[in-house]
Amino acid sequence: MNKFKLFLFLIFSLFFFSFLTPFISTFFSNFEGTNQLNSIFSSNFKGANQYFNNDMNYERKIYFTIQSFSNEDSFEKYLLFLKNNKVSGITFYGLHKKLKFEPSKIFARLKNEINDLQIYIAGDNFDFFKQISEDKELMKYVSGFHIEYEYWNYYKYKKKNREEAFNYFIEESKKIKDLTNKNNIKFEAYFGWFNQVEANSFINLFDSISIHAYTKNPENVGNYIKERIITLYKINPAFQWFVLCSAERDFMKESIEKYGLEKLEKMILESIKATFNDSTFTDILSNPFSNYGANSDYSNFVDYLKNFRGFYWFTGEKIAF
Repeated sequence: MNKFKLFLFLIFSLFFFSFLTPFISTFFSNFEGTNQLNSIFSSNFKGANQYFNNDMNYERKIYFTIQSFSNEDSFEKYLLFLKNNKVSGITFYGLHKKLKFEPSKIFARLKNEINDLQIYIAGDNFDFFKQISEDKELMKYVSGFHIEYEYWNYYKYKKKNREEAFNYFIEESKKIKDLTNKNNIKFEAYFGWFNQVEANSFINLFDSISIHAYTKNPENVGNYIKERIITLYKINPAFQWFVLCSAERDFMKESIEKYGLEKLEKMILESIKATFNDSTFTDILSNPFSNYGANSDYSNFVDYLKNFRGFYWFTGEKIAF
């Protein structure tokens, strides 16, 4: 009789634990620690597929010089290029020069042809932008200001060192930020190389930033920008960012000629997606002994993927013709 009871007990125990196993597994998979990270990166890291998904659901912005639109023939050619390539924004160089035409008339024509086109103006100092802001007719069409000051190449500006150039950049950016706030327009910046200390100082000054990927191989873009993306994510997971690529011959001119913009951008998105899904990238973020682990809020990482805004291309003149 005792043997029969023991046999029933064993049968019941096996049945009971087999019934509870799924619930135990679910509980521990949601537990704080490595299993939680694994859950986030295995399920939510489909975010890379979700947000870098090869559809034209991102922005495509291009640099142009204002002089390129100053005669009728070139205006019509570039306008056709903008429409055919679904360009969402133009950032114009050249407004610091003495012009024999009125930029406001060019802006007005562009907005009349492409109503939702964003028009930004590029410059490198506060005085320039202040002068622009005083042209009320021009400002009717301006979506934002775009500072381009390469402090990491400080010798271009006759600065003694990188620190001096960076401090100048920050002081000018703060004043321009106040100016854009007063005019209810956006403020964005282009960056090449920066470190974490610098990023801590600048990241909250801008509505969006573009990070250069000056490489010839589109499949290398993800690795090229990886460390800078991690640095920015650590400081502010909500930052809005573009990838800046160059159509110069030393960079992606040949790829543009071979593939066209849309296919090339798909290749770049695949490169970024592969980098985000790569175990070495997720390990950096999940390592509790690294600067990116322990206290990080990993649930925000998928939201961070949503903040990819699109592409910036330098320059339209090198792409269109």
